[in-house]
Amino acid sequence: MTRTARRTTFYVLLGLFFVLGALVVLYAEGWRFDFATGRPEKVGAVFVRSFPQNASITLNGKPVSNEAGILSHGTLISDLYPRTYTLALKAPGYDAWHENAAVLPTLVTEFKDAVLVPAHGMPMATATAATFVPVMRYGTILAASPDLTSIVAQNAATGAYRSFDIPQATSTRLVPPSGAQAVAFDPTNLQTVAWSKPASATAHTSAIFYRTDPSAAPVKSSSTFPGTTVALTWITPAELGVLQNDGKLFLYHTDTGSEEKIADDVTHFAATSDGSLIAALERNGLEIFSYTDSQTYHRFNLPNAGAATGLAWYKNMDHLFIVFPDHVAFLALDDLGLANVTTVANGTDALYDPGANALYLLNPSGAPTSYAFPD
Repeated sequence: MTRTARRTTFYVLLGLFFVLGALVVLYAEGWRFDFATGRPEKVGAVFVRSFPQNASITLNGKPVSNEAGILSHGTLISDLYPRTYTLALKAPGYDAWHENAAVLPTLVTEFKDAVLVPAHGMPMATATAATFVPVMRYGTILAASPDLTSIVAQNAATGAYRSFDIPQATSTRLVPPSGAQAVAFDPTNLQTVAWSKPASATAHTSAIFYRTDPSAAPVKSSSTFPGTTVALTWITPAELGVLQNDGKLFLYHTDTGSEEKIADDVTHFAATSDGSLIAALERNGLEIFSYTDSQTYHRFNLPNAGAATGLAWYKNMDHLFIVFPDHVAFLALDDLGLANVTTVANGTDALYDPGANALYLLNPSGAPTSYAFPD
């Protein structure tokens, strides 16, 4: 080979080295050639963690290997071009789950709590039915401890209150203060009770009273609330949710005696067990927010929101049960498109047990039924 040929070969190999090196670097940085668009694109990924863990996964109808196991809690689907994909999950005994996954360059779109809803209910176990059915049939649940060992309910027909000790399978009648509009018992300490009464005989306002000991004099709020109080709930040991008949929802701080309005047009509300989030049903939708973090906010244009009669938080605090007069629906907070709002079951007197991760209700024939959610 002549010197010129050797020099030419050297420069060709050198050029190939730089070209291939550049391609390797671009590949490592996530660049791929997208034949659909005819141009290079930076790829992204989707991560999904399903409950149950062994759900089958498809992306745009194509099967994806489920990698969840000892070494991983979920499945990472990588090398995806930036566009919107249809992610679907299926498992025997559960309703199908699907969501639009918008993939962006270099980012991972996460679905960390993809909970599949049980497709069929089972008769409630005899012991469980003996414990919970009396509570369900008694009336509206006003308060429940996080572990559901203590529940306070009110009978709609008589207005009477009862405290249910679930482990002991006993109940005690509670006597609220006379003239109370709404009452809230702290289920972690039933000696702590709050109630509202008209502020005066003529003013159309309400005052809040509370006490932590039956022998102690009640403390009255220094401020009043417009209209009549229709619901009170202890959100934390020092904070009360106060819902008025005009739909205004207030937060009352018992430690400082101050209040703040946190929502309007509310019909029902529920707080997470730690008080970090509040779900507020409105006549035309549902709001999820934190009163301590303005960045945490979700709004859903929920169909038939005005017909709902209550809310209950799922144990991971990323889902909600929405209770209607004849059925219970299930909503994921990241399901902004409402693709997976599912009717869990038809029935009444719903009660969610976070310890057992089960929804209990009386089916249309009146039989106690259990829906076990996947852990």
